[in-house]
Amino acid sequence: MSKSLEDFIKKYLNNKLIDNEPRSYSDYKMSSGIDTVGDFTKTVENLYATKKRGLASYGRNYRNLANKGLQNSGYASYISARALDNYDTGVSKASLARSKSEAELLGGYASYLEKYQSKQSSLKSKVTSHLTDTGELNLDDAIAYGIENGLNLENATAVGTATYSANKRRAFNSIIEEAASLGLDKEGAILLGKKMGLGDKDADELGEEIDELLKHYDSISEGYIKYLEENSQSNTRTFNKKG
Repeated sequence: MSKSLEDFIKKYLNNKLIDNEPRSYSDYKMSSGIDTVGDFTKTVENLYATKKRGLASYGRNYRNLANKGLQNSGYASYISARALDNYDTGVSKASLARSKSEAELLGGYASYLEKYQSKQSSLKSKVTSHLTDTGELNLDDAIAYGIENGLNLENATAVGTATYSANKRRAFNSIIEEAASLGLDKEGAILLGKKMGLGDKDADELGEEIDELLKHYDSISEGYIKYLEENSQSNTRTFNKKG
């Protein structure tokens, strides 16, 4: 990946002008407005305060019981036990509510991811179709197009790389065929390739393929039919020797 493409990606993703990445669970949870931990903690704190006020040893309760001579009675034990039981029951209910909320959030997040992946899949098809139809021969531009049209970085890179490679293979075949029909040599084929949209690096790669071709044939014209047949069947290049 070129430096210019890396700069492009960092600039737009960091500035949130283009952010096609899926939200994390923590971001999804925050956007929901549901704070399961905070709600649970607040509920337990309130339950604890209520429990404390309900104990027989609590100031007002103790004074009332003492005034009636009941501070050490079974009734005092009863109201303390009731306060403790209400607290335990309340905590159990709060814990259950928290678990239920967490489960609902997880379910919602799973649904969000499923829709996100479905959309990415649809976008991959559209981007692939466009890059194939246009015959894009610049890898950086292919990846950038994917990002600009909604793909995340991973998918844009995968689609861009695959379509670029396929487009390059078709371009190589077309250029070799054209060079053969024009009776061009290696240098002429490279110049033709650049004219037809190949970058310097790809044009050099084309030259290497033609070098390999000319090891086994006297001219591009003599070998291109066999060359195209072999490249239409596989990406490997095996040539018959001269004579």
